[in-house]
Amino acid sequence: MLYTPLAVEDIFPTADKPAVKLVQYGGKMVYITENDLGEIQLERLLSSDPKDYLNQSFIPGTILKRDTIQHIK
Repeated sequence: MLYTPLAVEDIFPTADKPAVKLVQYGGKMVYITENDLGEIQLERLLSSDPKDYLNQSFIPGTILKRDTIQHIK
């Protein structure tokens, strides 16, 4: 068992992994990917506030609108 904040994919990478981007959405940092239909899908929330994980807007798999995402430079 590994006790780490890293995702399993970060520790044991696979060959067929989609491009993951770190962006700001709703004032929080999230990882997103683009699915086969060209939609932006929320993969993971990065926050130290436990209340953020109870917010329905940050459920993994949620489809996001492109105009609500702020890309990080």
